[in-house]
Amino acid sequence: VFEDQTGGVWVPVLGEDVGPRPIPFDAIPGPRHALPPDASPADYLKLFITDSFVDEVVNQTNLYARQYLDRHQEHPRAIAHQWLRKGETNAEEMRAFLGVMINMGLIKKPSYRGYWDSHHASQDTPWFREHFSRDRFELLLKFIHFADNRHLPSMEIPANRTYKIDLLLRHFNHVFGSIYVPEEDITIDES
Repeated sequence: VFEDQTGGVWVPVLGEDVGPRPIPFDAIPGPRHALPPDASPADYLKLFITDSFVDEVVNQTNLYARQYLDRHQEHPRAIAHQWLRKGETNAEEMRAFLGVMINMGLIKKPSYRGYWDSHHASQDTPWFREHFSRDRFELLLKFIHFADNRHLPSMEIPANRTYKIDLLLRHFNHVFGSIYVPEEDITIDES
């Protein structure tokens, strides 16, 4: 018998013991929220990136930016102080930021700055400049946050190690489970 750090008890498998009985599968697999056939890609994205999620990311990002600027009394011309001049982020800007980040996964460049480079016509991607200045994008990237650092728990307890991304984990676990129920047999590709 072994005890883990959270107080759970582990019992070794002995002899012919095959472990606990499987839980019977009684779910009805398939989508739970079917969108109309004329739904746009943005409609599908809104199933996953909900207004409440965006609002919470905006709140945590603005909070972290204020905390950072209070702690770092940098030169007023420092890029971080542009946050004060331009103002806090909002839901519309955060959705655009997430859209830009998703698009960066589709259009590969060697660095973030490459998305705003207009000096090389063959590599120019003006779509990114239409949404953000490079400096504003870098500020959002610097300050994006999902949890309040003032409540950071001890990282020595394994359950706390995901604290900074718990908002993401909770949100997407809930959303994925509410949108689609997989079949009983699932193969997980570990490659």
